[in-house]
This record gives sequence, structure tokens and C-alpha cells, in this order.
Amino acid sequence: MTPFYPCQDPQVFINYRGEELRYRFVSHLVAAFERDEINFFIDKNELRGTDLRNLFARIHESRIALVIYILY
Repeated sequence: MTPFYPCQDPQVFINYRGEELRYRFVSHLVAAFERDEINFFIDKNELRGTDLRNLFARIHESRIALVIYILY
């Protein structure tokens, strides 16, 4: 998976929580983005508890911010 190309701003910022979403829904979404060459950024590599300025910068640079959650 190549989630971010440094020379381009991401078109879509994806935020989600939960392993179930990663392996069921998000993996299919990422595959579709890659197939259609849509540049995206996923915040899964950001460390929790660290400065959020980089994360907010990625959200601001994106054309679409997509938040995915599941209710139990």
C-alpha cells in the first residue's frame, strides 16, 4: 500500500479506528483508491499522544476528509 505521495497533496484523508474496520471496509476502500490512482493519506502511522500539527496539516491539504466509524 502506498498511501501518500510526498510530491502531491492527498485527495482524501482517511481516519478510522478499529481493527475490524481496517480488515473489512478500509482495505477495500484503499484497494479501490489505488486502482483508480486516487492519492490518499491514512493516519494509522501517526503516534498517539504526539503533536497533532502534522495530522492537521494533512487534513487541511486534502480535498476530502473521510471519517469512518462503527457503532456497536
